[in-house]
Amino acid sequence: MKRFTAIITIIGFLAALQTVCAQDHSNWKRSIGGNQGSAMISTCATTDKGVVLFCIYQADGKEQYLLTKLNAQGIQLWQHFFDNQLFKSYDFYPSFIEIEPDEFILAASNVLIRCNAFGKVKYHQNMEPVDGFLQTSCMIMMDAHTIGVCGVSFAWGQRQPQVWYALYTPQLQMIAQQKIVLPAKYEPHRAIITPNQQLIITGMENKDTLVCKAEKDTYCKKMFLMSWNFLGIPIWEVPFDQAYQPTFLKQNANGAILITYSGGKKGQKGFTGNFMKVSAQGKVLHDIHYITQNGENSHNHFQDVLETHDNGFLLVGNSNNLNRPLRNYSCFGLNDFLVVKLDGQGKKQWEQEWGGSEGDHAQFIVKTIDNQYIVIGNARSNNWDVIDSPIDETKKMRLIGCIWCIGISDE
Repeated sequence: MKRFTAIITIIGFLAALQTVCAQDHSNWKRSIGGNQGSAMISTCATTDKGVVLFCIYQADGKEQYLLTKLNAQGIQLWQHFFDNQLFKSYDFYPSFIEIEPDEFILAASNVLIRCNAFGKVKYHQNMEPVDGFLQTSCMIMMDAHTIGVCGVSFAWGQRQPQVWYALYTPQLQMIAQQKIVLPAKYEPHRAIITPNQQLIITGMENKDTLVCKAEKDTYCKKMFLMSWNFLGIPIWEVPFDQAYQPTFLKQNANGAILITYSGGKKGQKGFTGNFMKVSAQGKVLHDIHYITQNGENSHNHFQDVLETHDNGFLLVGNSNNLNRPLRNYSCFGLNDFLVVKLDGQGKKQWEQEWGGSEGDHAQFIVKTIDNQYIVIGNARSNNWDVIDSPIDETKKMRLIGCIWCIGISDE
């Protein structure tokens, strides 16, 4: 009887161990850079199954802008460093698109640049649509002959918030531009421009002071998501009652809006990773507040989302469990890459984390044209999962800090 009980105990332990050590959904891992200052800025998929990264690269005390391409297996194909004088700052949600094979348009810091893989700048255009501070949020191909760019401008109380858009030819000649002044209660964080000439805007809204006092809400803000047309007329708005922070905003191929945002419900110690899908008409299709397997005490933030070939969702971000013990096993550092696969109904299919002993943050997920997925972010670790970090040959040690890419399967 004792032997039978021991066998049952071992079987139960192995089953639990299998749950913890679940299938690894990564196919490959690749690092670029190797300095605390290296940072991802933006990324896009290419027509030949690859991905191009636009990032800050630091080495030997020198900071440069780097454009580099990986194929679907994570092999680096080429790279080019840009003159820092081309951009005023990289911290303005820049974006870029592939206009032709290995030819790109970058929108960042009030500047439009069209360049090729060899670093040749073919066209250069300064954007000064509003006075002072501009955050370029989105750039798309409206049609074969028109590029749409939009951004938000807000100086936190110094002037009224504005949303700006402009239309350009592929040669970066301006066709039209317009700015929309929002009511003063709004603080726009991000905006996207759509092919049907709408602006989708998200950010924070100042709540009524009397309502805040009644609710004992000292922060007195709530998140907003709304659509405006090019004439500055509101079309729809999704109501929120809490001060969630929007982290990413995009439109899928069918016109639906995908948004990730962070924050916790009242009384919750940690933060949930939140995701919403909204139809082009403003109807909420999915509203998911996700708590990872680490529990409610963890801080989880989604930074990007993609719809998969089986109509599910892949959400990426970072997770930080406040209670979990540090031990010599991956996914137990300060922050880790977090990927969650949901089915078309929003139910979890799997969840996995990758990382080392330091702070590692996933920021983007890209789907290549052959339905492969690449997760991209910043890694500050040089151990555990991040074993491919660059090596300083003079000191014979792995460098800390890099751009980290993981090729994954959604199965």
